[in-house]
Amino acid sequence: MLWEDASTRGGLDDLDVYREHVPVKCLSIGYLLHHDKQRILLVHAQSEDDQANNAIAIPSVWIKAIRTLTPDKTKKRSKRD
Repeated sequence: MLWEDASTRGGLDDLDVYREHVPVKCLSIGYLLHHDKQRILLVHAQSEDDQANNAIAIPSVWIKAIRTLTPDKTKKRSKRD
C-alpha cells in the first residue's frame, strides 16, 4: 500500500524552508484486517489461531494506492514444519 504520512519539522528557520515541507511518502506491506471510509488497518503477521501483531491504522484519505499481492503458483515452495 502506498500512502502519505504527516511529517513534522521543528526549530527556528526561515519561512521559505517551512513552505517546502511536504508529507512523507510511505510503503506498507501486510495483511488487510479492516477497510472502510475512515481507515485501513494492516497487521504485520497473522496466526492460524486468529491472532495478529504489529498493527497500523492509516486514514483512508491518506491512501494513494493499494495492490493485492498473491503467491506465484508456478514456483515450487519448500515444505516447512
